[in-house]
Amino acid sequence: MTLPNFFDFTLSTSTISAHVLFMRAVYKLQTSVQPGGIPRRYEDGAPQPSEQTVSFLRNAVVRFTTWALRLPTGLNIARGFTVGELEIPPLDVLMVWHAYMLSPVTYEKDSLASTGLQLLTHMPLDRIAVLVDEASYDFVPTMAQSEAWRKLTEMPFDCTTPHDYDFDGMSRIASIDLGQAVMRQSSSIGPMINEASVYEENGLPWSQTVNRYVRFMCLPLEAPVPPVDVDIIWHTHQLKGAQYRRVIAFVRLDWLMLIMDTDSREDCIKYFGRVINHDDSKPADVVRKGRKMMNEQAKLLYDSGDTSITVFTVFTSTPVDEGSGNGGGQGGGNGGGNGGEGTKCGGPPSGCIRY
Repeated sequence: MTLPNFFDFTLSTSTISAHVLFMRAVYKLQTSVQPGGIPRRYEDGAPQPSEQTVSFLRNAVVRFTTWALRLPTGLNIARGFTVGELEIPPLDVLMVWHAYMLSPVTYEKDSLASTGLQLLTHMPLDRIAVLVDEASYDFVPTMAQSEAWRKLTEMPFDCTTPHDYDFDGMSRIASIDLGQAVMRQSSSIGPMINEASVYEENGLPWSQTVNRYVRFMCLPLEAPVPPVDVDIIWHTHQLKGAQYRRVIAFVRLDWLMLIMDTDSREDCIKYFGRVINHDDSKPADVVRKGRKMMNEQAKLLYDSGDTSITVFTVFTSTPVDEGSGNGGGQGGGNGGGNGGEGTKCGGPPSGCIRY
């Protein structure tokens, strides 16, 4: 089946690759703060951050909030402003912004009350990726960018510089706990960059995954958890912000009919008649159920109908089991991925629920 790719104008291969490179830089930063990453409690998957990580994330939230509140308010919001080359903030601030935008409904609601968020309509991934060294994954700003940041925020650009910012006294622009949002996303980044490495090593085209993403968004399921490769596309698309919300809200039904049969038409209307939200805070049993549902519908994502392909990686043949540890490919306790094999190390599975 050939699908009209109505996200072509939104998600280029370069943008997807830029997002992967950015995630590699974030992963390196997070594991430098807490070696091995943030472990998860097996019983409920709750993150177990070190004191250093808690302090680092609190500072990052203060720095992000200060930056967002001090952005120039005289800019033309209607033209879809986002940060220019000189306004690129430090990596810890980008990390918080990234996690925040992956709660698209909340981000939209909060933007109505914050001029700073109204200005931050989308994340300029291609512009950010230029600052990431492709060999070391270090984030390397220019002198001009560092100086612009210091002038705007009166804070050091280096996010690893010890500092005791006033977290409790800062103004609040987010209606969610941004530190918790970053910790939840930390468990997804490892498996995603591992999956991206598989794609790069085998020369697999992201365009085919974009088509599977379209099909995933049309599945008539209440709460499916996407395959890891599809999740990369979904996350990348959400970082388009307002554009993501518009595309999802106004997708044409005749395109959907090419994907689903006639009996599924009402389900597609239900899911695409509003912004499709992304929730990574569901308990482990809900995520396991979503993965099981996705496995049962896997043939709808692939032209070959190969149902041995699971939701973990295109090369995994181990089916998901509702009681199987972290479900494979979700990186155990350190978010590093394990090639798709089921394991009981590090807690129950994490995942993003579509609703």
